[in-house]
Amino acid sequence: MTAIDGNNYCSISGNKPDFSTGNTFYIKADHLHSGKHISRLTFRGVLHGYQYYNVDNQSHMLREGSYLLVNKGQTYYSEVNSVDPVESIIVAFEGEIVNDVFSNLVNSEGELLDFPFYYTQTGNFYFPEGVYQQDLQVSKILKNLKRGIIEKNKDLVFYDQLHFKLLERILKNYQKHLKKINRIQNKKKSTKLELLRRIDIARDYMNAYFMKKLTLSEISREAAMSPFHFLRTFKDLYRITPYEHITTERLRFACYLLANSRKSVAEISSEVGFESPSSFGRLFKNRLRISPEVYRTKKSNIRI
Repeated sequence: MTAIDGNNYCSISGNKPDFSTGNTFYIKADHLHSGKHISRLTFRGVLHGYQYYNVDNQSHMLREGSYLLVNKGQTYYSEVNSVDPVESIIVAFEGEIVNDVFSNLVNSEGELLDFPFYYTQTGNFYFPEGVYQQDLQVSKILKNLKRGIIEKNKDLVFYDQLHFKLLERILKNYQKHLKKINRIQNKKKSTKLELLRRIDIARDYMNAYFMKKLTLSEISREAAMSPFHFLRTFKDLYRITPYEHITTERLRFACYLLANSRKSVAEISSEVGFESPSSFGRLFKNRLRISPEVYRTKKSNIRI
């Protein structure tokens, strides 16, 4: 764990930290168990590999190209048990910084109707929870933060600028995410927002447990919806079915294991949740136009 100087902080109340943390840090580990912590307002993005988070008893799996927003005061723990080192970046934000960026976006671009970032009664800024996909700009910011930390850049202005850029992208990306509610056939905006929130909870659950034998009833319970209502709404929002979503996540993880482990194709097919190596091989070749064996040999950069 490597951190920049400033705002050193331990999130376990009463415990003396045995490592240095800060408001921005880079972690590289193949095995990690954080123990339970109380979070600050944080961005947690993965640069390589897979990392599990449990936030207030909700499960999230981060993979390369995704990030998680955790609000101040939430209880969380994180685990890594990987075939190769997982790389991640964590950035903690103070409420004043969030408010500054949000206010400037509103003042320069007009009022954002029903934008659900807000201050609580305690004055803490609140992010809509969940896992989101990095766009090219967010990925570039994270790579610059990693490079700065590894090269021991001590210039705080360098980090401050990247923090503001990152926060701006987070806010804009969620504004874009909100536009999915227009796909829901309901006149009330508040109902659409609530459906989006519930569907995203169930989506994160699928992402965390895609390797297991899930049922539609089990997944829909996470959204507090009936199976058919969940199925219909999920497809409206994401333009694919839950089964197609789970299958894609299984194939992504299979690609990661093929490229980064020495496990056999049979072992990988079982680990990612397929019934047999033959069914896994057929689906893999159908989706990627290449067999698992050839994918591994060529270290393919094909993305699903």
